[in-house]
Amino acid sequence: GTESAAFRGYYMDNMIRTPSTDLLNRLPFSAVADSTQVPDLLDRLWPVYEVKMRNEQCNDVAIAAFRYNLRVFLSGHDLLIPDETLASVGELPRLEKLTVDPNTALL
Repeated sequence: GTESAAFRGYYMDNMIRTPSTDLLNRLPFSAVADSTQVPDLLDRLWPVYEVKMRNEQCNDVAIAAFRYNLRVFLSGHDLLIPDETLASVGELPRLEKLTVDPNTALL
């Protein structure tokens, strides 16, 4: 929808400009949304981002999370959770009303 298009625009504006990013800029997202194209596109784009992240000494967890989000992004799916899908958690206990025995061994 409109929100995902706006997010894609923001995401694209804030990505590092590389030859691979230029390739991504030329692709219409409707074409990228075909899941059969995502692995090939990810394989072509990923090495540039992986090298940059490793050069910046990002840890493996951060790199894996970025790769996952890039794959979802390339598939055309939203990376954001729409507000209308969220439900209230109801009433939460108040800290002031809790009885807690401190355990300094946990520190």
